Amino acid sequence: MTRRADGRIVRSLSGFYDVQTADGLVTCRARGILRKEGNSPLTGDLVNISVEKGKGMVESILPRRNSF
Repeated sequence: MTRRADGRIVRSLSGFYDVQTADGLVTCRARGILRKEGNSPLTGDLVNISVEKGKGMVESILPRRNSF
């Protein structure tokens, strides 16, 4: 069963993103469509994720106010 959650990326390393949610820390990968659009997730981004069998996937990135 797939579960949806919102959270903040607290660490990114080699294509894996640690997302802090209300339920705890989830390690995620980004959907390929995000990279094709040129919108890679950054540390500090608020994101929507889906979690299935303990593995997460970044579904979308919420609008950001700024980035380095």
